[in-house]
Amino acid sequence: MAEREPASYRDPLGHIIYSEGRVIRRLSLKGAELWKGFSKSALFESLRVKKMVVGTKELINHAFSDSEYPMALEHEKVPFISYAYEWSFEMLKDSALLTLDIMLESLKHGFILRDGTPFNIQFIRGRPVFIDILSFEPYENGMIWIGYAQFCRMFLFPLMLASHKKVNFHPWIRGSLEGISLEDMAGIFGWSDILKKGVLFQIFLQNRLNKSKVEKKGQSKPSTSGMTAEKLDLIIHQLRGTVSSLQSPFKNTTWSEYANSHSYDEKEQSTKVEFVEKVCGQKKRNLVWDIGANIGKYSLIAAKHAELVIAMDSDHGALDTLSSNVRERKEEKILPLLIDIADPSPSSGWLNKETKTVSERGRPDLVLALALIHHLCISRNIEMASFVEWITGIADEGVVEFVSKEDPMVQQLLATREDIFGGYTKSRFESMLSEKAEIIDSCEISQSKRHIYHFRSK
Repeated sequence: MAEREPASYRDPLGHIIYSEGRVIRRLSLKGAELWKGFSKSALFESLRVKKMVVGTKELINHAFSDSEYPMALEHEKVPFISYAYEWSFEMLKDSALLTLDIMLESLKHGFILRDGTPFNIQFIRGRPVFIDILSFEPYENGMIWIGYAQFCRMFLFPLMLASHKKVNFHPWIRGSLEGISLEDMAGIFGWSDILKKGVLFQIFLQNRLNKSKVEKKGQSKPSTSGMTAEKLDLIIHQLRGTVSSLQSPFKNTTWSEYANSHSYDEKEQSTKVEFVEKVCGQKKRNLVWDIGANIGKYSLIAAKHAELVIAMDSDHGALDTLSSNVRERKEEKILPLLIDIADPSPSSGWLNKETKTVSERGRPDLVLALALIHHLCISRNIEMASFVEWITGIADEGVVEFVSKEDPMVQQLLATREDIFGGYTKSRFESMLSEKAEIIDSCEISQSKRHIYHFRSK
């Protein structure tokens, strides 16, 4: 039974359906016409060879067409869907540059992109890939890039907000699927910012132009007849230069240095690594979640024995470091995501179905929750019973670390607040874990009474 993707309703040229694990795009008459032109072009071949677009093939004998949708394509399946508000600064920047590079390549071959949204990008095998195959149309002289404003709202402005103002862009684009408005950016940036890259042209002048259009409302639409592919190419190159110059402000945070400042000595660290390696190496897993992954030490171990590891952390600096390492090492089996597990990504958009919760996107075979419990139970006041029920319900199997009150990291968390956590004990944790799961193995891994457990949910 085919199931239509709820988020695939905006484009009249076609929509996505899922059928027996396959990803099918049904094309309308106009969509089929555009595909025929694009698929035979040098542009499609160039993007395909460079692995900039998702793997796509035209279906010949199939049951997915009708009079309204006469053609169907099959796409490579994205292993795990992610959204821009879960990406690190570096991941969003890489995706913006990919979009602009595809735009430049399109112009070179006589095409243009119809939009400029990160929802057209997914990370496959460690790199951003363009997935909306119907975004390409032939370029005609006088055309402007109608996706420019969208690109600014959803790529450029979030990156500028972080780079120039050191403001976390994630709540902004999680709160609005349309991105950050030009009006908001004009209110945030003042004349003292005028010399910062992109502020004058992309914010001030654009905002003034918009105001001018409002004042002239009712007059004829301004002519674009002077635009050419060459002029548009120059504009996109300048925009690319602006994006390239923006740098992450999140490089050095408390938790990005955790790997060098934790409370383990070398022997204790080795014990923990061996325990995780032993569990991960028992069998091949399709999907592993590493919650609180930090810079990915244990994600790398899990990746040796899994098809894909989702490395989640809520610290921007740690995730920037991890995503940069994934890119530089060409690590294909780790997807870093900025997720606060106590406030995870919600379903949102039309009918709350355009985006999915992280749990709805794929159940893991194994979950790693290392040095996590104290952050949730003490920093976020999550009840231990709730934590245990949650961690044993995520996957059939897991590795969880209990960090006792005697640990220096917990003492640091309690230094500025009242200790109201009388029930936060190892014996109580073990009792609760035993009710929900079979404890297969466990060991003490530090002098500060940290314990690690391998469990299988009941």
